[in-house]
Amino acid sequence: MTIESIQALFLASQSESNKTIVVSRPRRKAVRMRHFVDAASLILALTAIGYAYKQKQDSSDLLNQSNKVQDNTQRLVAGMTTRYVAPFPPSIETIARMIDETCSQLDVMVDVPGYGHYSSPELFRRYANSLEEVASDTLAERAKSPGCVAKGTDLKLVKSRVHPRIRLILFSPEDRFASSASQFGDISRDLTNDSDGSDTAKFGHFFELHRDLIATDPATFLSDVKRGLKAADFRHILLDRHCGIERELRNSGVDIRYSKQQFITRMWIFDGKEAAFSFDHKNVTETAFRTADKDLVKNFNEIFESWWKDAVPYHAYWDVRNTDPDYKLLEMRSGGNSDDPIDYGKIDSCESYNAAMAQGSN
Repeated sequence: MTIESIQALFLASQSESNKTIVVSRPRRKAVRMRHFVDAASLILALTAIGYAYKQKQDSSDLLNQSNKVQDNTQRLVAGMTTRYVAPFPPSIETIARMIDETCSQLDVMVDVPGYGHYSSPELFRRYANSLEEVASDTLAERAKSPGCVAKGTDLKLVKSRVHPRIRLILFSPEDRFASSASQFGDISRDLTNDSDGSDTAKFGHFFELHRDLIATDPATFLSDVKRGLKAADFRHILLDRHCGIERELRNSGVDIRYSKQQFITRMWIFDGKEAAFSFDHKNVTETAFRTADKDLVKNFNEIFESWWKDAVPYHAYWDVRNTDPDYKLLEMRSGGNSDDPIDYGKIDSCESYNAAMAQGSN
């Protein structure tokens, strides 16, 4: 092979080599770019996955914290021993439910037997039914009720009684009359000046449900009361209903005594362990609360026992009232600690007494 041939072959090989170099550079650059893109995509994907996982963890933590707050709130509410119930008369519904869960004893201190009967006839009937049902149930039946089962009350420990014990302290009939005069003494003016219509609506609703109590229709009776012609009759009708309600409760087995003086406290004590209470202040909405606070319930028990001992038994009051025209309530014999003898067949003079009082006020 000549030198020229060798030179030509070398040049040819250099030319091929140069071609390879020119072609390979873009390819290597493309490969490197694809590797870079793949790596970047992988990094972004991993970052997105990590971010999503962190969001999930944050959401989970937030949910857990929210659940903890909710649980803590529920425990706090459940652990509150004294709670707001409602203003009167909506509070009657809660009190009635608490009465339903009474197991062996209920102590009540209110001004009148028909608590709320005029302000809310429906809620009062719910309340009265609860009282009568608990009073007429046997302790064995009470033991099977959901409330007593939940409490785990052992009613076998209650001896010498077949029925739950319900004690009721009320205003005396004369204090009841005085209280009615104070509450409804301006009923004619109140109905005439009833700017928002609430008093008129209450009046109409009550007598629509109790048309048997009046000789005319509710609209005519309303007009007569507004003009002052039937204001005393209106008060007497409410007092007369209290007498009938009182008799129904007593015939259900409720033990009734009359307080020798008026009081502003209203209380219901359930099995000596829980209580509902309110205070009746003039010109201030009566508001009810409930409590399971041991010290507070203990105080209520002591207050009730003190008033109960000093109150006059139902039968003793009427025995004196029917035989002594010059009786004095404060001088009547108090009931003390002993249970009152029950004479369901005794006829009292409640209606005639209220009628005489109403007649004397005209």
